[in-house]
Amino acid sequence: MTLRGKYRHLTLHHERHLLNDTSPALLPGESRFLSYRLPSLPAGEYKISINQHVTAPGQPGAADADTARKSFEVIAPEWALSASADGGQAKGASNGDDDSAVVLSVFPAPGETAPSFRTLAHIVLRDPQLPWARLVSQKVPDSHANEIPWFALIVFTADELTLDEEHRNSYFKELTINETLGWDMPVGNVTSVRDTANGKDRLANFIPAPNQRDIDAETKASLITVPTGTFKKLFTNAKNVDQFDVSPYRFMTHVRNVAAAGTMSAAVANDDPDPRTNGTATFSMTVSHRLGPTDVNVPTPVLAHLVSLQGIDTKLVKVLDGKEHVLMTSLYSWTYTALPPNGPDVVSMLRYLGNKTQGLKVLRSGLTGQGVNGNEGGDKVVTDIMTRRQMDGYTLVRHRTVTGEQTAAMVRGPLTPTRVPHPLHKDVVFQSNFGTDLQILDPSLGLMDLSYASAWQLGKTLALADPSFTAALSRLRTKIHDDALEAARKDIFKRLRVGSKQSASGGNEQEHSVLTNLDSRSTYVPKNRIKADVADLVGALNNINFDVHATGTSFSTNRWNRRPQFKGGAGQDLFSLRSEHVFHQIGQHAQYVTDDNASTPDGGPYNYHTIPNNTDYALVQEWVLDKLHLAGIPAHYLLPDPSHLPPESLRLFHVDANWTDSMVDGALSLANHLADKPEEDFTRSSLKNTLNRYFKTPIVGDYVQQMPTYGFMLRSQLLIQFPDLAVSADSEMVKQQEDWANAKPKAPILVQRRLAADTMLVLFDQEPPSLSKLTLTLPAHQQTFIAAFQFSDTTDEVEMHYKRVYATGADAPLPVSDQAQRREPLGVPMAECKFSRSRIFDWEARTLKIQEYADLVHHNLKTFMPSGQYNTEKPTSAVMALQLNEPIYTLVITAALPEKPKTTSHGQQSLVLPDEDDLSRWNLLHDEPEMFRFYPPAFPAERYRPKSSLPEPTKTAIFQPTRLAVGPNDSKRHVNDWIVIPNRVDKKDNDEILSPPMMPAPPPVVAVPPLAFDIFPLGSRSASVPTNSRLPLDLIFDIRATSSLKYWDLRVTHYDLMIPIASYTDDSRKSPKPPALPDPDDELTHRALLRSDAPEGPAPSMLYNIRFNVVRQRWDVQNGWLYVTVLPRTKWGVGMQHFEEASFLLPVARVYPWKVPRGKKYPFEIRLRAYMRSPQDPRDKDDTQYDYVFVKYMDCPGA
Repeated sequence: MTLRGKYRHLTLHHERHLLNDTSPALLPGESRFLSYRLPSLPAGEYKISINQHVTAPGQPGAADADTARKSFEVIAPEWALSASADGGQAKGASNGDDDSAVVLSVFPAPGETAPSFRTLAHIVLRDPQLPWARLVSQKVPDSHANEIPWFALIVFTADELTLDEEHRNSYFKELTINETLGWDMPVGNVTSVRDTANGKDRLANFIPAPNQRDIDAETKASLITVPTGTFKKLFTNAKNVDQFDVSPYRFMTHVRNVAAAGTMSAAVANDDPDPRTNGTATFSMTVSHRLGPTDVNVPTPVLAHLVSLQGIDTKLVKVLDGKEHVLMTSLYSWTYTALPPNGPDVVSMLRYLGNKTQGLKVLRSGLTGQGVNGNEGGDKVVTDIMTRRQMDGYTLVRHRTVTGEQTAAMVRGPLTPTRVPHPLHKDVVFQSNFGTDLQILDPSLGLMDLSYASAWQLGKTLALADPSFTAALSRLRTKIHDDALEAARKDIFKRLRVGSKQSASGGNEQEHSVLTNLDSRSTYVPKNRIKADVADLVGALNNINFDVHATGTSFSTNRWNRRPQFKGGAGQDLFSLRSEHVFHQIGQHAQYVTDDNASTPDGGPYNYHTIPNNTDYALVQEWVLDKLHLAGIPAHYLLPDPSHLPPESLRLFHVDANWTDSMVDGALSLANHLADKPEEDFTRSSLKNTLNRYFKTPIVGDYVQQMPTYGFMLRSQLLIQFPDLAVSADSEMVKQQEDWANAKPKAPILVQRRLAADTMLVLFDQEPPSLSKLTLTLPAHQQTFIAAFQFSDTTDEVEMHYKRVYATGADAPLPVSDQAQRREPLGVPMAECKFSRSRIFDWEARTLKIQEYADLVHHNLKTFMPSGQYNTEKPTSAVMALQLNEPIYTLVITAALPEKPKTTSHGQQSLVLPDEDDLSRWNLLHDEPEMFRFYPPAFPAERYRPKSSLPEPTKTAIFQPTRLAVGPNDSKRHVNDWIVIPNRVDKKDNDEILSPPMMPAPPPVVAVPPLAFDIFPLGSRSASVPTNSRLPLDLIFDIRATSSLKYWDLRVTHYDLMIPIASYTDDSRKSPKPPALPDPDDELTHRALLRSDAPEGPAPSMLYNIRFNVVRQRWDVQNGWLYVTVLPRTKWGVGMQHFEEASFLLPVARVYPWKVPRGKKYPFEIRLRAYMRSPQDPRDKDDTQYDYVFVKYMDCPGA
């Protein structure tokens, strides 16, 4: 099964290796260099003929069949190389899984910078055979060591390719120039380009004629005009100045087979079915032999063109006599900026990223630190708390409540600078039907934390945006529901299938009809019984409409309605979902059904590499796993604040499992049509439990599914210059990567994705200190090339450093095992290291003398490498590439466990105590994170346990009713008031007499509908309101229905609350003068609850019952009341049968600071006025008003 395009291809590829007991063809960091890779046939037209000569023994003569002839063409690019829309660089979120473009990358990247006369530009192609797909020369000096490619990369300055107006009009009439100073035209017009000026022939055109196929396809070509002098210096050498020679370019193109682990190219490399190359990527690389301008003092634009070499070789130089320009085909081109000496380079960028005071930090917003210690009083407390929230990764956002008010809130995404325990608390459950109940109020700041609520809504949105997932989840939910319901019905049916016999002496066994006597929806009825009860079956079908609407199925159930109480009796419902005998066991059956759908035909949980019992479950599981690995999460959720990831930065983070848990729950909440309480959504809970089973079940050996817990985000221009920047991770548990058997248990990297051109996300399943080291390395196929180690600023000297090259054969082991020793420079005499640059450079033409350079390197390697370590007889392009390669730069980030906070003491007296938060953070980091799992709520089976047993089936045996003695007090009792039970089957004479069913009591006679009221601070349901809190309190006004309220056939139209208030000042000289206060020992006088002179806090909000809105009407300071109104959302009000509570939160309330003596309580009263009306009241009748007065108390805890 292909892994192409899979988000989790790294872990899936690792699991495939474990299952197949294979290892990557190359270990991380290894690469193979090849001088060339020829295709089976070069591009061009071919003819094949087949002759058949037949002879037979003993027969004279022979028979010749007609010759069979066939023509075919090998097609390869000739006029342009395909590239992505970004010009070979990942300007968007390219993740290496699209190999449709031939050009993989270029250096320097388009629009980027590089040192001018030190950098050799290069291009990386995905096709390793393309450079040799066409023949451009018949003479190759060393055909077994090298082959000549059909294109070369050449760097030009703008003035070299710019034509004046007279030449433009003469060469390219009515054509427009492109951004790299090339001229685009159809290939059919290429050969007709010439100098149209009268009497002049200043343009040489060596381009071969295109074939008819390209002409018919209207293929486009880009042409450049190279000055004749420059052209001669590019394609002639000192040995032969009369002919053009392209053979030196054989040293500038080579092939690399690299380990793709830790790079974006792993997405394609891991999909290779060949075990010899699986996990590796093979590229061809072409290096330019020409430098940028050598005399620049300011940044200068440079143009790089990949030009075709066809038609040049063996042409006589004298054919350019009188010519001013030569026409060449540009297959691919880009521009970059050449910098003067001492400009920024790769080393400086890596050093900046590795500086912990600059680029390397944890993921949080920038903290100025102002005000943390500079303010006094309450402002300082709030500032310190807010700073801690920022340290935990929170940012402030604008928030609109459900009632429409705007306020501030806190939010953070799944990436946090500190580890967050999962679950947050043992009683916290991330299973919701709306998501709003996942909002968390910060009592210290009075701000709502919307992180998990927004994650829940995002998961639901992502699920709705994926039609295949939504459809699969809906089908899977339906199947689990139906199969679980049928299993519960089957269980009940088995317990009801009790037969009876007429007598012990004989007679046929007779069974009752389940269809007529028990329930019309039973599907578990024997076939012979159905045949015998055809008439009853037709009667049951006639009653199907009545049964559907009478039993409260999904057709008639409103999700706002609570489940009705199960009723017993002779006509009780036994087989529907709402049956008390079914619903309490539905959760258990749903779990069995889900586990079966999540298994394979061979047994065991499904994983990506096996065949599932249910393909819908397989799709759901893979979708959930992708989302747990942060697939498809929008960037503004990953980074709520742009300051979290500034340019040129590397940010480490933890993954908040609570956030991903909430997001997945939002997705799995779709297709829930029956459960109005999250804990009753048995289908969702069973899916989570099944996923938990998958998480802890080994896939192979002891390897289980890896889940992300840690990672980093990198934002740097390095990713634009080197799109395949390699990442590796070292673990304390796996020290040696060389032994594959030791590295088997876990994949080092779970996710490596490109979020933008300069941004990369990497996820691991380990945290420091288990994750001991991170390494960023320039990839083996995207490295920089330099012409020499150093150029002198004052002389024309150049300095060379020779690398040790071990050419002992592809399969031979390295003769030197010590890596440090292999990296030491080759000991070459100074005369061979420092010399005049004219020896290997044509400084005027800015070109490297390719043949001379290759011979110099080869000679020194043959001379100074130990015997048997360099066995190549001729210079090769592979050796040339190794020598031109700049040293590989690496950024290493090591992790150390922070020291545990200690108590500084002197003698017996403690001087400094460790901060509790610092100590808890250390303990949290010191412990290894637990394996990810969901925490679904337990199904409330006990709540719906049947209150009555299954009825005894009605028997067809003939029986005599028992005669009952009627007492003197029962003479007026009607005979139907008694229930007569027949004799039991076991013939025991213990007939039962049951009393008549109890009738519900009549509604109580009261003056007003009974309501319960309470008021208490958020988080502490105390009997009194504290008055000595330094911070404002969030007060909950709890309005609830009593048990007898359901007998009132009324609808609530609104509530008005009156809360006592008074102004407060601690100085009698200030105005206004405070009112006369009661005596401190007076416990009878009602007092004010809130201060009227304090700033108004945020708007009140409903807690649970969103059928209502709460509005703060006005502050009546003169009369000492705050008026609050609770309004239904519907104009016709809310019925008592749907009214359980109308509680609301009054945030940041300033409680009047009464100094209540110890042991005493001050009373205050809350006045509630309810407006209600009966459904039978005429429309013009006013609402009925009911007044309530509730007395509550205040005290000073701890006084």
